Amino acid sequence: MRTARLTIAPGGGARVDAESLSLSPEAGVAGDRRSAKDGLVSLLASEAEESARGMDGLCTGRFEANLVTHGLDYAALRVGTGLRVGDCELTVTRVGKRCYEACQRIKQDETCPLPSNCAFARVVRGGVIHTNDEIAWCGGEPRSRKRRTDRSRMNDRFGRTITYLRLSLTERCTLKCAYCRAGEGDCPKKSELGREEFLRIVRAFVQIGVNKVRLTGGEPMLRRDLLEIISGIRAIDGIREIVMTTNGQHLPGMSGRLKQAGLSRLNISLDSLKAERYAEITGGGSLERVLTGIEEAVAAGFAPVKINVVLLRGTNDDEIDDFIALTKDRPVQVRFIEYMPLGESDHAEARVTGDEILASHPTMIPTEPAYPGQPSRDYRLPGHAGRVGLINPMSHRFCADCNRVRVMSDGMLRPCLGSNEEFSLKDALEGGDDAALLDVIQTAIEQKPKTHCFDEGFAAEKNMSRIGG
Repeated sequence: MRTARLTIAPGGGARVDAESLSLSPEAGVAGDRRSAKDGLVSLLASEAEESARGMDGLCTGRFEANLVTHGLDYAALRVGTGLRVGDCELTVTRVGKRCYEACQRIKQDETCPLPSNCAFARVVRGGVIHTNDEIAWCGGEPRSRKRRTDRSRMNDRFGRTITYLRLSLTERCTLKCAYCRAGEGDCPKKSELGREEFLRIVRAFVQIGVNKVRLTGGEPMLRRDLLEIISGIRAIDGIREIVMTTNGQHLPGMSGRLKQAGLSRLNISLDSLKAERYAEITGGGSLERVLTGIEEAVAAGFAPVKINVVLLRGTNDDEIDDFIALTKDRPVQVRFIEYMPLGESDHAEARVTGDEILASHPTMIPTEPAYPGQPSRDYRLPGHAGRVGLINPMSHRFCADCNRVRVMSDGMLRPCLGSNEEFSLKDALEGGDDAALLDVIQTAIEQKPKTHCFDEGFAAEKNMSRIGG
């Protein structure tokens, strides 16, 4: 196996052949405008390129890869497969590509060799590659080799058992919170998966031992088929708990229907109890609607209702006592969350730590966690019906007990919130092969990092609304 041809597309110019390419984990292919967008390196089989020559398909005119390979079996690739190219190492993140809907070959139901004979990879070890460099397997195994068959319980390489899936139903949201998606325009809807695709993903995760699903967004209540998604998940044997995180703007009048559909619990985001301040933080949200939603959720029997508060120094940290007071007569849990570097930038000076809250509230009494892998440290106050939780991913990381992975609304699987590594489920979903879907999920879990990188100069490539809150 070898590189037959190398190409680069400089900014503003046409793609041209190159004798060598400089690769790095940060930039992918140095100087390539396509690679600059996502840091990925594209690969294409020379055999497919040759057989497609002269075809009138759109791919044949638009798609050219950085590495045109000879002798590489793309049918043997899977997400996570390692390739050594010269002195560089790559990890495959996607196999194949979607066809252009406007392509005449698709409209005429004609085959094209390009979409199934290409791949995209991330650079693990950089360097310079040349034409005719040798390509060899490394790291991940090709499909033709033996794979793990017992998937009833899925551990990552550090022994953590994955039982919890966070499933983002949409990137869309009616609010623009400063730490999440401030300054963004309308989020896209066209890339969202359909209800049956979400249910198929959940069924696959249940096969490897997942029993809890959290529905997130964006704002999940913008999905018109939300109740059908919930009831569909509830009907899957093996699901013990379905929870949802919402901003509460669309919650009034819905708690009873959500409960009837099969939702177990609700988390409601609320960053201020002052109407004007709340509107400012959220870009125009209604505090009254959130408070109404909380009362209705409690009345509908959701227990406990959890209220998520992202504290920002100088913005809402003067309301800590007011939030704690909500637990006095209500069976709710107020959870103070440390600000994480997932917005437009990391304003570390705005971060309020859990230790600061404990120092100023010495009467809070520690309690046992409600379930394994719980991210919050819980406390109670004498005479209060509810609880207070502290979620401190920055000052008290809880990675050693992490039992969750995330799937975004476009079908990308993210093993760790604090890492940009992602794996696409879309091709496996389109193929209709559950074995292929489980293969990608298994690979992603096996590559889940030991810990997040928030305190190591981490720069998020996506904000929280795109990842799923």
